[in-house]
Amino acid sequence: MKIEDVLATCAEHNCVMLEPRKDMDAAVRGVFIEQGKLRVVYSLEALVELFKTRDGMTEEEALDWISYNVEPSQCEGWPIIASEG
Repeated sequence: MKIEDVLATCAEHNCVMLEPRKDMDAAVRGVFIEQGKLRVVYSLEALVELFKTRDGMTEEEALDWISYNVEPSQCEGWPIIASEG
């Protein structure tokens, strides 16, 4: 499935997505279906690279930011952050 198709599917199903979308959508890798509901899957490595280039963070700072601000918010339908490595 192409990324454009993934993003369109997520929009149709009102998936929870990271903001700002204009930046974060580049890190989307797919969707995961859990109990009949779609969850967006983001690449950890792509998010780290985004924060490094966009915000000037070090890799450690980016990982800390993700672990503090994104991963704890595991409400229903919350995106999945997965390592590609």
